[in-house]
Amino acid sequence: MYDLGLPQEWRDQPVGRDRGMALEESQSLLLEMMVGRSRPFLHYLKPLLEKHFGATGRSAEIENLYRHLISLRRVSPA
Repeated sequence: MYDLGLPQEWRDQPVGRDRGMALEESQSLLLEMMVGRSRPFLHYLKPLLEKHFGATGRSAEIENLYRHLISLRRVSPA
């Protein structure tokens, strides 16, 4: 869908073709990792979690959400 707004005259030029899934995935990963795990985004998200999911208490505090999103877990091999 990211190429829907291109002018018709660009369609046969390199700028008018998609760059493949690698570029699209890297952009979505950037948003997920940088924006989705940021404290400013959590300030936006917290009222939505409260309204739509009834999230309250310590587990819904911004710092707890942030620590959860940036935590790493070691996964043992299967």
